[in-house]
Amino acid sequence: MLESKDIDGEVYEVDLFSTTEGIKLWVQLQKILGPGLASLLEGGQTEFKDTSLGDVVEKLVGGMEEDQTTVLIKKLLSKVKRGGNDVSLDYEMFFRGKYLTLCKVILFVIEQNFFFGKDIFQSINEKFDQLSKYQSTSKIGPESTP
Repeated sequence: MLESKDIDGEVYEVDLFSTTEGIKLWVQLQKILGPGLASLLEGGQTEFKDTSLGDVVEKLVGGMEEDQTTVLIKKLLSKVKRGGNDVSLDYEMFFRGKYLTLCKVILFVIEQNFFFGKDIFQSINEKFDQLSKYQSTSKIGPESTP
């Protein structure tokens, strides 16, 4: 099942992982993101409306190891196409300086594969959209470098 979404002006298509691949990725995501999500979602809440983006990122990224996370991200992107082309073919160049876009694409993959509840990641996406709007008005990011 192929789902598509416009993310920062580009249309991305995500295919579902096979059951075996999905289970392996779900376990890895639980190990990496689970503790951070649990601490953010105390009391049964499913949104981060009263939580700053910095706090969300700190909780989610705080327990990640660089090499482990990079391998996981590449696996998650293995089922993503942009303009009909496999994203993994130009991963290094396309996402260079576009880490916020990379995060949004990864969240889209996670949402489409139902690894966690959609409400949780919709709330995170809203935080990323707020940051994108801030970046576009304050001229920070790769577009602003001479």
